[in-house]
Amino acid sequence: MTTPNFQMLDELDLWSYWIDATDFKDRARAALATPPPEPLSPAAQAVLTAFAKASDGEDIDGEWQQDDVGQLAAALRAAADQVVPQPPKNWDLISPVAARECEIRKNLLAIANELEEK
Repeated sequence: MTTPNFQMLDELDLWSYWIDATDFKDRARAALATPPPEPLSPAAQAVLTAFAKASDGEDIDGEWQQDDVGQLAAALRAAADQVVPQPPKNWDLISPVAARECEIRKNLLAIANELEEK
């Protein structure tokens, strides 16, 4: 682990005489001393990215309409893609386990569709 750079905190000391920045500096020191979180697996990152890229709402007549459901539906679709890839085109070669996986994918996508319809 690399040593945190506390240069910005030292700069805060220069101007903290005119405001009470003690709490801020303490929180910043704690954040700098905390190691970064472990990176997500590619599958988890794909789900998180789909959630983040989905519209979180829209401005309708000057009022923000939140769309958490759309984000959740996008995350479910991404999870279905990560856990159970697109089923094969040749159903004659599919095993019982793969057939069950396709059923799971179909159910996840059905939930996403139902959420989007609301």
